Amino acid sequence: MARDRLADLRAELAWILRQMDAAIEAGRDTEDLERQACHVEDQMGSELDQRGAAVQEEIKNRPKREPPPSSERLF
Repeated sequence: MARDRLADLRAELAWILRQMDAAIEAGRDTEDLERQACHVEDQMGSELDQRGAAVQEEIKNRPKREPPPSSERLF
């Protein structure tokens, strides 16, 4: 079963942030890790945009429901 892409990206970002914490504690430069984190965040944004577009398309393509006959109306 294929893993969820967004979950993979969250795990990757968490790993990068842990590496950044360790680098800061050790007094090392974090510029490369910051770039990696930004790249992963951009990928997460793209994934969410794609999911949102797919949901909007699905909603748009749903068949329209007919109103109930007058005998079934609540008013």
